[in-house]
Amino acid sequence: LLISAAPDILKKNPTASFVIVGADGAGESGYTDQMKCMAQKNKVLDHFIFLGKRDDIPEVMNTFDLLVVPSRAEPFGKVIIEAMACNKCVIASEVGGIPEILIDGENGLLVPSEDIEALKTAILKVIENKEFANNLANNGLSTVRDHFSIDALVNKTQQLYSNLIKDQ
Repeated sequence: LLISAAPDILKKNPTASFVIVGADGAGESGYTDQMKCMAQKNKVLDHFIFLGKRDDIPEVMNTFDLLVVPSRAEPFGKVIIEAMACNKCVIASEVGGIPEILIDGENGLLVPSEDIEALKTAILKVIENKEFANNLANNGLSTVRDHFSIDALVNKTQQLYSNLIKDQ
């Protein structure tokens, strides 16, 4: 989906680069090669960097301007929380558990799954409006601190146990 959106993004931002991180998933053998072929076919391969599996995600994440997660399915979205913890703007598909993390227009942008036009529009909006992107990133960082930090999760767990004990 990102590769399909790339040509129009590059027309307005010819120096943009796209980084794909991660190895082929279970049952997805050859997916990276397919993406490379698609990028070549769309004449954007020179703007894509395929890093494969990495163990230094915070370091890699801190080189990005924004994170795009155009998932077709996503049970939770750990990478979204990682990006928000690195104070990065996030654009993601409105699937699975992602809407439990991102509030559209507040701490990130949600786009309908499979909607290349909406994905492209969201990316261009963030690229062209740095203040908006910074606000989303800052709100995302606050979301992580308030809802997904160790302290926040411990407090939620303690509250759950306290409520369960009261109910008995």
